[in-house]
Amino acid sequence: LCRRDPPDVIWATFSPAASLSAADKLSREFQIPWVADFRDTWELLSPALARRYYGAEARVCRSASAIVTVSDGLAEWLRARHGRQIEVIPNGYDPAEYEEAEPSGAAPQACFTIVYTGTIHPDKQDCTELFAALDKLLANGAIEPAQIKLQFWGTAPHMLQSMQRFNSFALVEWHPWAPCAEVIAAQRSATVLLLLSTPHIR
Repeated sequence: LCRRDPPDVIWATFSPAASLSAADKLSREFQIPWVADFRDTWELLSPALARRYYGAEARVCRSASAIVTVSDGLAEWLRARHGRQIEVIPNGYDPAEYEEAEPSGAAPQACFTIVYTGTIHPDKQDCTELFAALDKLLANGAIEPAQIKLQFWGTAPHMLQSMQRFNSFALVEWHPWAPCAEVIAAQRSATVLLLLSTPHIR
């Protein structure tokens, strides 16, 4: 591809780390500039192993024309590690997709609906407080089971296996990965959207 139709730039996204190594090699061989794009960092993927890979990452990224990431916090870490300017391109969305999508069923859900879209890393994203709070509300009669549901889109049941100890786990509805328009419709018909942050990531 690089010989037949050379690109203006190679954009390599981490993770996996191999994408950066491939971009570095191709850039050197074909004299094509490349960008190291950190959607995640080693601190997010494996804090315990992060320091082991810092040196290799720095060597590979030395040839990159630019390094970009998604937040100021991650940029600060990368800047300290690489000793160079880090550009921030925040995660975003295409407004047109949300304007085109109709809420599921063309109307909001009849009951209070909490929607989460995406995968969950059980060791980094904790749902304990959510399920514990719902258990309390159910136990004291503040809500009825029929009045509330939790929808998880793209989340495999094993990702929330540890939450099965809560009675409110029975409120969960599982939805497989779906086309973007279908997921957006589910988001728009939700009462609230659930965001599970990773506490050690800025």
